Amino acid sequence: ELIFTAPFTDTDFSVANGSGTLRVDSNITGLFPFRDQLFIFCEERIFRLTGNTLADFIVQPVTREIGCVNGFTIQEFGGDIVFLGPDGLRTVAGTERIGDVELGTISRPVQRRFQGLTDVDEFDSVILPDKTQYRLFFSNANVTRGNTTGIISARRNDAYEFADIRGIRPSCTDFIVAAGESIVLHGEYDGYVYRQESGNDFDGNNITGKYRSPDLSMGDAGIRKNFQRVIINYAPEAAVNADLFVRYDYESPEAARP
Repeated sequence: ELIFTAPFTDTDFSVANGSGTLRVDSNITGLFPFRDQLFIFCEERIFRLTGNTLADFIVQPVTREIGCVNGFTIQEFGGDIVFLGPDGLRTVAGTERIGDVELGTISRPVQRRFQGLTDVDEFDSVILPDKTQYRLFFSNANVTRGNTTGIISARRNDAYEFADIRGIRPSCTDFIVAAGESIVLHGEYDGYVYRQESGNDFDGNNITGKYRSPDLSMGDAGIRKNFQRVIINYAPEAAVNADLFVRYDYESPEAARP
């Protein structure tokens, strides 16, 4: 049940003044205003509410097959709404347009990161507008900060890129833009408030970063090759431990490993 106050008030729940209720057929997990509409995210459904008053409110289903498992993962990102569904990260537009099939999941390339994650109640997310990033933290009060992981999603040229993140365990997040500067904050389970994107460490702990370049297929990836020498040039800005490794058949579990 969705309960709303009288127009232009925060505390007036008098029906005579215009307050009221709306019912949907699934437990509500989150609400999000977007382009003069209110999206109602449920466990198994998604609806959108249009109109101005109880007299002209219209509730329309976006999908009756996919829901949102955690309302704190709902963010406006890249001109669309991103949320955590039962099968990974989804966009509202993609879910509505393609009829709920798995193609609506933008996190398909990193789907294995979501496997085994069943306790999602404490997950949190935040947007970094200046970097066009969506950050999802797999927070759990019973897991140490150093073992807390998450996903960073960035949108580049209408495609989504992903990275892993470790060492941040927010219980709540927020951001503001002040004087052209994005300020990203999160509250921790230790009672302190931290600012992201500031400083060179995580509360005194060193930050470990890993970058993996795209695969180099050397032409046709399906043709067997012999290598005698591989020369790679790179220009790091700090001390780097680099590794070169070979992937056979794109690391298929059914391929033999020499």
